[in-house]
Amino acid sequence: MKMGEHVSKRYIRSVFLLSSAGLVISGYLAYVHAMTHLDPLFTSACTISQKFDCETVAQSPYAIFSGLPWAHWGILYYALCLTLFSSLRAANRSELIPIAMLPLGSLHVGFSLYLSHLSLTTIGVFCPLCLADHLIGLIFFINGVMELFRGGLSAWHKNASALLAFILYRRALYLPLFFLVTIFVAVRLFVPPYWHIPPSVLNLDGIQTGVTSDGHQWIGAREPIITIEEYTDYRCFHCRKLHYQVRALIARHPDAIRLVHRHYPLDHFYNPIVEVGHTRQGSGKLALVAIAAADFGKFWPMNDNLYQLAARHIKAVNLQELADFIDVPADDYVAAYSSNTSREKLRLDIISGIKNEISATPTYIIAGKTYTGMLPMDEIKKILAVEQP
Repeated sequence: MKMGEHVSKRYIRSVFLLSSAGLVISGYLAYVHAMTHLDPLFTSACTISQKFDCETVAQSPYAIFSGLPWAHWGILYYALCLTLFSSLRAANRSELIPIAMLPLGSLHVGFSLYLSHLSLTTIGVFCPLCLADHLIGLIFFINGVMELFRGGLSAWHKNASALLAFILYRRALYLPLFFLVTIFVAVRLFVPPYWHIPPSVLNLDGIQTGVTSDGHQWIGAREPIITIEEYTDYRCFHCRKLHYQVRALIARHPDAIRLVHRHYPLDHFYNPIVEVGHTRQGSGKLALVAIAAADFGKFWPMNDNLYQLAARHIKAVNLQELADFIDVPADDYVAAYSSNTSREKLRLDIISGIKNEISATPTYIIAGKTYTGMLPMDEIKKILAVEQP
């Protein structure tokens, strides 16, 4: 009796349902990955708490594997599973489905363990939908193993050879596989790497800096045509992304544009509008780190350094090392960091942001208009064109 006669209907249904569910989850994760990088105001349905947050995981460099987001690889994986499943069912070769799916399930479990290890030890945050996908992979694998023992081990060697012959000589399988590979290669070649933030060397040489009359740090033009007020958070991915763009803009127009910095950490320990479950924990302390550096005239080097540390996903900072970075005595720096004066400066910046109804970062105010999550480049170019004919 052939193994195919013993393949349970429950197993057949489970392969189809798990693969379909995995394809939907991978598709949504691909959407979350893109929107998280492209839209600062985007909030995903799978952001539950500080420890379970799809967006934080998507913003991690570990969300990319071999030049593409893991979600894209997931789409390819499940599409391949469904293609093989459908082809075997159409050819009335259901006995080969467990042979095809068990190696794929084993591969899935291996990558799931690796990604779970990264979330636990490196990223420090779990993606709920990724965990659901890992569970699908585990069930996929367990069902395959159970079907292996249920159908009998002796038939597997024979059916493995039959599966190989089916894949090699089943011409009806060539077109969908070619279609899958073509689409994937096209995505790999032609979809721009929207997740990539080009490394930039932020050079302060030749660029003026100073302090406004109300005590805020500025960089750029001493007599500006355009003044940009920024409200940012050092734990904010999009703040870091736009930080390089703003500084590049100032480098191109050092005598026309001035950037004025204000701290607005979305940290519930410091900012009263932030709910506990949606906090960027630690960003308030990083703001104090920068404020303390300003007391020694080193705000902009420290500001740039904090974004570079964020790019390397360094979560804890050492005040001794930061003091050494700006070449000031550690005791004096720690005293400035811990002072009530620094905390009051931060409090006033946060109050200013609340009065301006700021609820997300980065936010920019230009000529009285508020822009959240983006720089109005067209407006800036128009003003510069009029003032600098």
